[in-house]
Amino acid sequence: EIPWEELPEDFPYDTFDWQGFPWQDVAVNEIPWSEVPWDDVPDGFPWSDVPLNSIPWSVIPWDDIPAEFPWTEVPWAELPAAFPWELVPWTNLPPDFPWTEFEGGKCPHKYIGGANGDGWIAVEPATCSTDGEEMRICLLCRASETRSVTATGVHDFQNEICSMCSRRHIVLKSGSATAQYGGGPLKEESCTVESGELIHGHSVRGEYAQMVNVGISDNVFTATVSDEYGGDVSDGYVIDYIYGVLELTRRDVTVTTGSASKVYDGSALTCDDFTEVGLAVGDHIELTFSGRQTVRGESQNTATVKIFDRRGVDVTANYSIKIIFGTLTVE
Repeated sequence: EIPWEELPEDFPYDTFDWQGFPWQDVAVNEIPWSEVPWDDVPDGFPWSDVPLNSIPWSVIPWDDIPAEFPWTEVPWAELPAAFPWELVPWTNLPPDFPWTEFEGGKCPHKYIGGANGDGWIAVEPATCSTDGEEMRICLLCRASETRSVTATGVHDFQNEICSMCSRRHIVLKSGSATAQYGGGPLKEESCTVESGELIHGHSVRGEYAQMVNVGISDNVFTATVSDEYGGDVSDGYVIDYIYGVLELTRRDVTVTTGSASKVYDGSALTCDDFTEVGLAVGDHIELTFSGRQTVRGESQNTATVKIFDRRGVDVTANYSIKIIFGTLTVE
């Protein structure tokens, strides 16, 4: 909610503590991207001082950026060399993304890590209808490569490996899993190569997130590529991630409070007995009884339920609880 349009003309861009700004705390999903006055940013704006590597680019909602976002006004040429191009989810950018604003060239193809099988995407295929040249840019090392394009539009770059940094671009997707709460964590330790290829003999292992409470979340993971001898060769790859989904659903439990009866004697009748069915191993249940009957008649033996795990943490929200009240009877 930065009031961009209200910042004074003498805003101290050059002395503002950009490095100290808590970029990681910015709620990127709530930034009004379409309202940022890109064309009004002064010529002296210190782009090189903004800690772009600290901005959580990977969580920017690229798919949700409004259609009116002024792409053409973004000062692409002024972004520093340290801009983390490899984190931008290129395959999810909107169809009208202005690719031609990035680089020159008669056919502005971009190296994006295997999106079309060979690692390149034709931004404007029609521009390949005549002889000319095209350029590709490695998003990791920013090396460029230019070659001629025939009138047929045939593209014959060798592969998706940058000739300068020699890193392969691969896209990995973690698996998905659904389970009912059972007192333990939900974890799915699997992934597949969605795009690009591993070198023969190389394999992927990952460190995966886990869920302990009911809900839905991304199966976030980080991957390491190993060779046939178990050595870490991850530096030979640029890895993009697609996350599967973990879903933990509520567990059904039924609690039945006890029943009791007696002949009227002027004192209150209570009963703290109960039974339960469906509790996860390691969890325990506690009831607070409110049912009581003093005069002749009957009423429900009401109570409230709390459930705790073996550490004493309240896990009641992980259950769908059905309570059957017993009866208190005074004759």
